[in-house]
Amino acid sequence: MGRKSELFFERTPYEGLLILVLSVIRPSGSSRSRSTSRSSISGGGNSSTCSNSSSCSIVEVVVVVVVALLVIVVVVVGLEVVVVVVVVVVVVVVVVVVVVVVVVVVVIVVVVVEVEVLVLVVVVVVVVVVVVVVVVVVVTVVLVVVVVLAAKIELIAL
Repeated sequence: MGRKSELFFERTPYEGLLILVLSVIRPSGSSRSRSTSRSSISGGGNSSTCSNSSSCSIVEVVVVVVVALLVIVVVVVGLEVVVVVVVVVVVVVVVVVVVVVVVVVVVIVVVVVEVEVLVLVVVVVVVVVVVVVVVVVVVTVVLVVVVVLAAKIELIAL
């Protein structure tokens, strides 16, 4: 474990993170050498990842490629932008799911219970407005906290 932590802190944080993930995927007992691992990180291709091993699963290759792409995106764009995009996507998905559920419930209630449509429309509008306000407040708080934490992480990394 001491060797992994030394290896992690000798490099940049993103490169260290990628190496740590690779060491978890393919432990040090594997037949791959450190130079082969470095060539696959720097763009040597997937063939060098699996050439020295008889058992290389698709899952390992996919995980390595996804982690490498994430590290590249974080390095190029910045951690704050990636986190903001992820939070916005999650919020949009949550809002869409809530709206779909509300519409389905309204349709079921109108068909089954035959309640006055105007009453249901008012209730749906109130529920959607409340949900949107809550989501906007939560997203604003989360974004502020994430940007502050990301700035602290980058200061620590420097």
